[in-house]
Amino acid sequence: MSIFISIASYQDPLLESTVFSAIHNADNPNNLVFGICDQSSNIKDLSAYNAQSEISMSTLILYFRRDHVGLRKSHQSLFQDEEFYLQIDSHTQFDKH
Repeated sequence: MSIFISIASYQDPLLESTVFSAIHNADNPNNLVFGICDQSSNIKDLSAYNAQSEISMSTLILYFRRDHVGLRKSHQSLFQDEEFYLQIDSHTQFDKH
């Protein structure tokens, strides 16, 4: 079972915490596939998490500001027919069920 987690982020300092929270609290982190569109002046390096989950990122330069709907649409191409699609905010925190 694979889960695509769609995250659109605009200048959110909690993006890395969100990815860590999802991976850390998942029963099987290898089933998580992240599609992240980060639009900020301080682009996060999430490559350290790639060993546990697949992370695809697209980044946008700040002067090309788009609303969240535009951001989410811009990285739809990262979705590769995973079984489930979960769209979350970039400051979401997960907990064990």
